Amino acid sequence: MDRIIRILRVLLLLILFFIGISYFSIKGFEKQYHNRNILEKTAVKANELPRLMKSWYISTFVRPEQAIEIDKREDLRQIGKFSDNSKVSDSLFFLFYKYLGDKSGKVYLQNIKNGEIKYSWDIPMELIMNDLINIDNEIQNKFYNGSFPLNFTKKVKKNYASIDATQPTIVDDFSLLFNCGSLGYLYKIDKNSNLVWKSDRLVHHSIELDDDGNIWTCSLDFENESANYFKYREDAILHLSRDGKELKFIPLTEMFKKSGLFKSLIGSSPNYDNDKYGLDPYHLNNVLPAKSNSKYWKKGDVFLSLRTQSMVLNYRPETDSIIWYKQGPWFGQHDINIENDSLISVFNNNVWFFGESFYEPESTSNIMYYDFTLNKSYTAYDKDFKSPYEGRQTRIEGGGLLVEETGKGRYYIYDENKNLIEKFYIPYFSNEDWAMQPNWGNVYLFKEEKFILQ
Repeated sequence: MDRIIRILRVLLLLILFFIGISYFSIKGFEKQYHNRNILEKTAVKANELPRLMKSWYISTFVRPEQAIEIDKREDLRQIGKFSDNSKVSDSLFFLFYKYLGDKSGKVYLQNIKNGEIKYSWDIPMELIMNDLINIDNEIQNKFYNGSFPLNFTKKVKKNYASIDATQPTIVDDFSLLFNCGSLGYLYKIDKNSNLVWKSDRLVHHSIELDDDGNIWTCSLDFENESANYFKYREDAILHLSRDGKELKFIPLTEMFKKSGLFKSLIGSSPNYDNDKYGLDPYHLNNVLPAKSNSKYWKKGDVFLSLRTQSMVLNYRPETDSIIWYKQGPWFGQHDINIENDSLISVFNNNVWFFGESFYEPESTSNIMYYDFTLNKSYTAYDKDFKSPYEGRQTRIEGGGLLVEETGKGRYYIYDENKNLIEKFYIPYFSNEDWAMQPNWGNVYLFKEEKFILQ
């Protein structure tokens, strides 16, 4: 009898413990970090344990970091293993990152059709890991001492397998630019894989070059007064010279305020609120410079993609003003292309943002076009792929298109008539049944002994 009573007491204590954890977790999640008491902070951390254990179990026993399982029933080839009669051009090369185990990773320039590797670069993984640890510590210090309101440390990669080299881009006699995707520095290494420079500011998402070889990318402003007061993430445009010197740094809130659009477009709209990172009203993911004049934009303008706002806009740095903007009909889009002097395209993820989550309609992702002359949008490539996050599209020689379905590890090649002619993946180094997580690879055309970025 005494034993039964002891067991019941233990069970009662456990029930009370979990009720207490649940209560203080709920109370804690309702508050910003600096407004939580010690019990609420402890409960919120305890609430993270199941998620961390699940993540550890999956990455250790089920699927490694940056690996995506491939459905073998699909008509899906490995890169470089196309048949001789494939319609894919012999001159197309893909520049992509691949993790190779332990502390090793490379970027390859590989022929898409026959697999020939023209060049490769060793990514300085230990240098990057040291940088990421320092970034993590710096952001943690800012967060815990109250000088920065968002806990961005969860966006910093914590192990070698999760490090990536996003949107690798060839410059200056086979030097290479890349960043770490979600948060980190922009790096330039030479053709022998030696570090040339790294950016002073943190960057994320796309890397784009203008006609002078200068770099446009996405950054963050940790010092923005409005963002820190209202506790939201402040994205910024970063313009660097080809040798890594800062030319312009433009916080988006200031850009919208100067154009008289902040209150009507940003302040008045619902914001995506992620419990890991906080309010994210912009989510800038592409800064694309215009390389020629047209009736609708000027050389030197930059097109921006703001995922949370489902907005594409044209910003003119010369006059510090927004020239044009459009919200929808795309939803949660990425990757803008300038198709001609009156037409742009975007990768339409087709996900809708409401409060703390996003909704995926039953329809697929697609490529959407906007014609400035007709003031009209239309959709194409709308039946094959679906990626709720990221995604990339590249126009290739002859009018075809290469699409990266980031969420599923697949690439699609279309001909000039929008017919799907090939679908491929990059195998994970340790298991060909897994695809390597795509990291916004670039497409190059080998023509007249030169590699031309597509």
